[in-house]
Amino acid sequence: MLRTVDIPVQTIDWAHPNMRDGYLKKHREGYPNFWKKEHQIKIYANEFIPVGFGIIHKKEALDQFADQLVNHFVIQGKVAEEKTHRYYWESTRASSKQKPIHPGEDDIFIPEEIRGLHFNRWTEIADKLGYKE
Repeated sequence: MLRTVDIPVQTIDWAHPNMRDGYLKKHREGYPNFWKKEHQIKIYANEFIPVGFGIIHKKEALDQFADQLVNHFVIQGKVAEEKTHRYYWESTRASSKQKPIHPGEDDIFIPEEIRGLHFNRWTEIADKLGYKE
């Protein structure tokens, strides 16, 4: 949907054990289901303006956050859209650490398309599910 309206995603926090407990910290602490949370899509505030909000106080907060973000780039002598209006495949990908195999990778909570697969970065899941160039 966001591709259709040309709004790049900053990051996606997938409900997948490699993303929410990638180094098994919570699993080792006795919380094997810690990773089972909602997906969270993060979008820069200035990019979300075209979508907006119908609730006035949320729209006002969005406008305020977008203004602060854009002003921050202006102070640095940069153009906000050049930094925020990029899809992840348009930016340089830093190498990622290899995450250990998580026992939850085969959990039925995970959609079949990615169940049983191991990921080191959120972008790998996005690619596998079709969100790519």
